[in-house]
Amino acid sequence: MTVARFVGREVVSLASRAVREGMSADAVGSLVEYKVAGIPRAMLAAIITIVAMEWGCTRTSWGRALRASGSNGDTAARLGIRTPVQVMAAFAGCGLLTGMGGLLLATQVGVGSAVTGLDLSIMSITAVMIGGASVTGGRGSMLATLAGALLVQVIYSASSFL
Repeated sequence: MTVARFVGREVVSLASRAVREGMSADAVGSLVEYKVAGIPRAMLAAIITIVAMEWGCTRTSWGRALRASGSNGDTAARLGIRTPVQVMAAFAGCGLLTGMGGLLLATQVGVGSAVTGLDLSIMSITAVMIGGASVTGGRGSMLATLAGALLVQVIYSASSFL
């Protein structure tokens, strides 16, 4: 269902805006590309976010409630967890992180376009699956997803040499 929604969203976005519009400011790009000890600031922010979210999902009560809601919503509701609230919070958090990623991508590409991240969507789903996450939710680790993303990127980069 997720892939079907993805394809439907892409069709709508291409139909509504097939022409590139908007330019990102150079100042934003230079802020993102600034390096600290040789590592881009955006990469440091991503690693800090992943470690913080992993800690939050495994060590806090809201993280355990979120994982329980994703694993088995009926059982979580019987335990007193407000499952609809957890699902809405998960979608809101995913939307926030996706928006931040979209801004980073727009600063790297330089223009706003509906087709900019088409390849990246399937690659990100692949990275999550390789990282061991369940399609239905409630299983997996953000650190394992990061490892899956690194593996997918290594394979993608090495495939150009074949």
